[in-house]
Amino acid sequence: MMKNDLDLVIDAFETEKKALQRMIKQSAWEHDHLIAYHHSEALLRLNRHLHILYSFRDPFHNERQELNRQGKFLRNKPKDIKHRLWKFVVETHSKEIEERKLELEAKQKKNSFNDTQEIDDLLFAIAEGSIKTFKIIVPLYDDAELQFTREGALLLICINLYEPYEEDFILDNRIPDPLKGLGFEFNADKRSYVYQCNLTNFKDATDIKILLSRLFFDVFNGYDVRQSATLKYHEDDPKRGA
Repeated sequence: MMKNDLDLVIDAFETEKKALQRMIKQSAWEHDHLIAYHHSEALLRLNRHLHILYSFRDPFHNERQELNRQGKFLRNKPKDIKHRLWKFVVETHSKEIEERKLELEAKQKKNSFNDTQEIDDLLFAIAEGSIKTFKIIVPLYDDAELQFTREGALLLICINLYEPYEEDFILDNRIPDPLKGLGFEFNADKRSYVYQCNLTNFKDATDIKILLSRLFFDVFNGYDVRQSATLKYHEDDPKRGA
């Protein structure tokens, strides 16, 4: 069975994870604690990325993993617990685990991915001039807004996630790096980081959707993929139908 792109990326990350784990053990055996520390830091970052990727593939991945761990624990009876008591514990919790797995299966079917093409349609509507703007609201600790607006031949994608006027933000220069790496630049007038896209001869939304995917992955760290982002736009936009 041919693997999709997401599965291939997960496989590559899992291979890298095993390599890092081997290098950490080797460095510890050689008492090279500094190298072991750096490899451990890299492993933590990689595990965060893997968490996001697995959550993209299955929003309930972590809960399933926890249920599997509980099931594995129930297969190994502790020595200091009487057999009758342990049998009761296993029967009770095994039933709860199976019920929870069925609940997750039902949720998975309900929340299965469905590309409704809404973002594509809105991007083309802006390119055609039938709407002025739309927003994507991302449910982070503070809701992040992505505002899409046309100015002349340019599509401006503005993000309000960061406050660049905080002193440590400017001096450390660490928070905006992922945004700058994606091509966003700070616009003082808009008080936002802005990405510009030329809409001349706009025929395909793929590049913008790839940008959004990288934004969710690299900047938002996948947030909680069980929660849906929200699209906001005005159906009665005065430009609609113009």
